[in-house]
Amino acid sequence: MINYLKSCSPIMHQFFLILKERPSHQLTEDEIAIASGEKVLDTAQTKDFIKNLEAASENIRQAFAKQVNNTAVSSFNI
Repeated sequence: MINYLKSCSPIMHQFFLILKERPSHQLTEDEIAIASGEKVLDTAQTKDFIKNLEAASENIRQAFAKQVNNTAVSSFNI
């Protein structure tokens, strides 16, 4: 099914992969509505939406990396 999504709608496949990485309690109502087909976006809206999701995901990754790095430095200084 994932391969079908990848072949027929690469943008939605990318959306799926981004959402898959996040815990379900962090999903917004818009994301759930789009994923369930209740809210339909045109191609431009979808690309913008995914771009924003990727930026937010990268910010979260950087924050966690910084936190891990700070913890490692703090542990080393003790």
